[in-house]
Amino acid sequence: MKYFCLLSFFFFSSLTLAAPECDYHFQLSNATVEVLEDSQVILQNILVNRGQNSPNGRCDLYRIYFSKGFSHNYQRRAFSLFGSSINYNLHENINQSGVLKDEGDAVNSNEFLEGSAPNKHTTYTKNFYISTPGVLDNAARSGTYYDILQVRIYGYNQSSGNYLFEESDTFTVVFYVPKKIQISLLDEGGVFDASSTSKILDFGILSQNQEKGADLRVLANGSYQIKVSSLNNGKLKLSQGDTIAYSLKVNNSPVSLLSSASSPVSIGSGDATSSGGDKFNLKIKITENTTHKSAGMYQDVLTITAIAN
Repeated sequence: MKYFCLLSFFFFSSLTLAAPECDYHFQLSNATVEVLEDSQVILQNILVNRGQNSPNGRCDLYRIYFSKGFSHNYQRRAFSLFGSSINYNLHENINQSGVLKDEGDAVNSNEFLEGSAPNKHTTYTKNFYISTPGVLDNAARSGTYYDILQVRIYGYNQSSGNYLFEESDTFTVVFYVPKKIQISLLDEGGVFDASSTSKILDFGILSQNQEKGADLRVLANGSYQIKVSSLNNGKLKLSQGDTIAYSLKVNNSPVSLLSSASSPVSIGSGDATSSGGDKFNLKIKITENTTHKSAGMYQDVLTITAIAN
């Protein structure tokens, strides 16, 4: 029994002391990408070093492979802490003609990185590319997304004709999706239109209990709140100073505009929306008797502010 234990110890030591044959090493910085409106292809590089202990004449070539990451397939995705994901991938060339893969899965030359390192004790640069669709294509929630891959380098042993494993490291890809919010003011029942950001409600000849409506639609990729202020604190005003009171309801709930000129009031909130946006129905009703009011044009300006939380 004592002899068996001693033999196991020497066997284990011989494995841990074994060195890679071609003495290749690499440095790869983690990538941080801000996801923009349009798709992107972003240059990255790896610093490859052929060490002093690399044998002459048989280790001039190397290959680098990338694992699948959190998605467990080559349709790579980065994930947020809330479980949302964003699509991306890694490529050997700027034309994205192939997807970089792991050793054993890579078949074509555009599915791995290959380079030449003719000199020992020398550092070489190898490029690759990260691609990601834009915000619209991803429909991604605002926030930070992560993926972690294993990267492995293999040196080519010309004596055996095989690529042999040298070293591995992790590669973290971080994507940041900025907060985005848009609003649209429309006729009731209208669909979101980013160009429609103002609306006039024309009551014609004013009379008590007249009512008109509009829809506010909010498109957001994260949590948000909506506030409104009235220039005249909830009254239509004649240029000479006479006023007519009106009321505002948002989704059938009354909203007080008193003092809103200096302190905008909240009229709603929500989370990341669908592509059609969240709808807030606005109803304006004349509440004051207009019979004895001075003739002229009465008006008020409501300012709606969308805030991304």
